[in-house]
Amino acid sequence: MTKKLFHTDSYKKKFQAKVINVQQKNDLIELILNQTCFYPEAGGQICDKGNISGFPVVDVQELDGDIIHYLKGDARFNPGMSVNGEIEWETRFDHMQQHTGQHILSSVLKELWQKDTLSFHMGVEICTIDIPFTSLEEKKIEELECFCNKIIYSNKPIYQYYIDENKSDIYEELRKKQQKLNEKLRIVEIAEYDINACGGTHCRNTGEVAIIKINNWEKRKDKTRISFLCGHRGFLDYQNKHYIVKNLSNLFTTGISNLEEKVIKLSKEKKELDKENRSLEKRILQFEVEILKNKANTGENGYLIINKTFSGKTVQQLKNLALAIINEDNYLVILGAERPEPVLCLGCSQNISIHMGNLLKKLLDNGKGKGGGSEYLAMAKLKNNEELPLINKTIVKYISEMVVNNEWNK
Repeated sequence: MTKKLFHTDSYKKKFQAKVINVQQKNDLIELILNQTCFYPEAGGQICDKGNISGFPVVDVQELDGDIIHYLKGDARFNPGMSVNGEIEWETRFDHMQQHTGQHILSSVLKELWQKDTLSFHMGVEICTIDIPFTSLEEKKIEELECFCNKIIYSNKPIYQYYIDENKSDIYEELRKKQQKLNEKLRIVEIAEYDINACGGTHCRNTGEVAIIKINNWEKRKDKTRISFLCGHRGFLDYQNKHYIVKNLSNLFTTGISNLEEKVIKLSKEKKELDKENRSLEKRILQFEVEILKNKANTGENGYLIINKTFSGKTVQQLKNLALAIINEDNYLVILGAERPEPVLCLGCSQNISIHMGNLLKKLLDNGKGKGGGSEYLAMAKLKNNEELPLINKTIVKYISEMVVNNEWNK
């Protein structure tokens, strides 16, 4: 079994070891050493990064007591060879802050609300714990955060040690929580606050965690998932949010303390303007519909054809126009727009026996654009504006032939 140097000293950055086994699989080297500082992915904690003899370690896993290091490169390692390893300290310390912070958070959840931690996951950007379902709100989260950070500020020592099962009254209780039953029981103890079985890497004292900040909480079936940040991650999160708040404060020409009130006021004003805008859009739509109807041309069998290309309209605006027109009988609609992108809209009243979706598909067979639709309405985005007049002429021709020949019946 690989000797775990990180269990005796989480702060050890460099080490020497001997190669026990080596395999080349695809573009990765699988290396097993007699001892290592590299923590493998386990117990919710992600693995360390670093290098061995200059080659990057991209993953670390444990299998049956052996720790497997996955390296990039074409290095030639042989059993018995001595190697030098070095972990990436910033990553290690970040993991120590997050995992120690989780212990503090879990202990406070147990003390405040008698909630056990069901699982812990450390991500590259955020950490989460799951607890039995608990209804949470801002005030309860504030209480939880304050309690956790008081423990951090108290700078209590954290002890990491192995326990003698024959001398411990709490051995059985802690053993149930230990992930690997074949290992000697390792304890992480926060003085006066928490004692737990854990194989992860941790800080020497609570002060090194620096801060615990809860970012989110949500119900997950019968659980509540709490997302949090510790240490330097918390600092970066605050720095980023402060930058955003400061920029918004400058944008709205108001102090940070008045920013929330300002945004609420602007939000209300926007809702009123949106309501007024929708009303105006409906009136404009009705006006445009009447203009288009008045300019409709009479086609075969008395059908009214509206053929119009706009310099600028969105897909939704064309669709709204078409729907308002084909709501009445005897209309065929061919609408296009050049901006903000070349688009085409085809529509017909329900009493006309032409399938718009099929017609559009036929028009786009040569890769002129992409789209589709139903019997009465079809939309397409074209490759370029030059296609609009060409497709327009083809549509008029097809429609004329279909009406005369009574083709593409629904």
